[in-house]
Amino acid sequence: MRPPRTAFLLISQYGIEGLTTKALAGAVGISEPALANIMYSEELFIHNREYADLMKDLMHKHRNMIISNLVIASKAGEIRNDIAPEMVFRMLAGSLRLLIKQYGMSGNAFDLTAQSSILFNTWDVLFKIK
Repeated sequence: MRPPRTAFLLISQYGIEGLTTKALAGAVGISEPALANIMYSEELFIHNREYADLMKDLMHKHRNMIISNLVIASKAGEIRNDIAPEMVFRMLAGSLRLLIKQYGMSGNAFDLTAQSSILFNTWDVLFKIK
């Protein structure tokens, strides 16, 4: 069964509360991590212009929102102002995305919460004003 159709069936049977990644993955016969990789993989949308445009629009909105907050934090003296906000965004987003990708590709072989904490602390060292 295809995930979109299965999602509608789960909702019709159990309500919106019944639409969980565990239920959807079980219904289509794959693991939850495999389902997450499919759901959050932009690579699957690259060859479909409509989805590619939608993903690009979402990424730009997300980027613009974060950059706006970085500019505010920089002006308030909370973070360094000698690095362009666009570059800070790329460094933050890229390192977080890589950590998540490594976690998924390793078969969840490390403590993501602990590694995320280390990454966030590193960001503090790099970007906060001392």
